[in-house]
Amino acid sequence: VGTEAFLHPEFSLVRAELLHGLGDKAATVAALRGVVASGRRLGLRMPELRAATLLVRLRQPGTVEQLRRVYESFTEGFDDPDLVDARAALAELDVPVP
Repeated sequence: VGTEAFLHPEFSLVRAELLHGLGDKAATVAALRGVVASGRRLGLRMPELRAATLLVRLRQPGTVEQLRRVYESFTEGFDDPDLVDARAALAELDVPVP
């Protein structure tokens, strides 16, 4: 897999954030779901985590367990801003995490 494939989830995250800022919820959700899928396929947990966090905040069905799964796959670095944000998103919904 080439370098471009590993950068694709990051570019897609930026695109999703821009679409969200423009108020295009459907396109935002589609882009974020693509990031989750490509992140999982490529083993890139951080983009997957960020996208899943945004999907949870957008109240998309089925995303809470998805976020919990990727969050729980981390074993260190829990002071990282993305992990702090994911934990906060789960806490907002009273989802227990270790």
